Amino acid sequence: EETLDTFDVGAWRRTAPVTGSADPDAIDSLLLACEGLSARRTLEHPSAEDRTQFGLDAPRIVLTLEVADETQVVHVGAHDDGLDADYVEVLGTDRVHLVGADFFEALDQPTTQFRSRELFEDLAPRDVTALRIRYAHPGADATEAQLAFRERRWVASAPFEGWARQSAVTGAGDALVDARIARY
Repeated sequence: EETLDTFDVGAWRRTAPVTGSADPDAIDSLLLACEGLSARRTLEHPSAEDRTQFGLDAPRIVLTLEVADETQVVHVGAHDDGLDADYVEVLGTDRVHLVGADFFEALDQPTTQFRSRELFEDLAPRDVTALRIRYAHPGADATEAQLAFRERRWVASAPFEGWARQSAVTGAGDALVDARIARY
């Protein structure tokens, strides 16, 4: 039986200004803003004067989308305070659209917004085979706990020797995998 999990579609990567994993939730929000974009008004065949007046000669944001073998370039120009809207054009269409200001707001994010928030990139619970936790805070039961996955069970070697509580170790491993950075 095929499910969505059957297909590996890859992951978003940042290529500039820093390379690394991207936050899929931030990318989804950006793409939803593009998908939900609708024009309040459209001007066909804008003149050079119109484009200058609408701030499209020096756009505030340029968004380049690559879809399959096609590239779309979107310019976000000036903001119209009276209408609380922005001028937008997709290059090559010879049209200018007036869209809600929420589109600009979705795009106008610090670059750190798109960084992966995973504390440990590409870590899966099955990858964790040993844990060592050092306790340095007052009131800790022990100074160190050492655990290893052996013969399909978690085994402790400190502060005691023997089988570890499987659910507790699995929960700690899951917490590590799910750990997210709150902010950069």
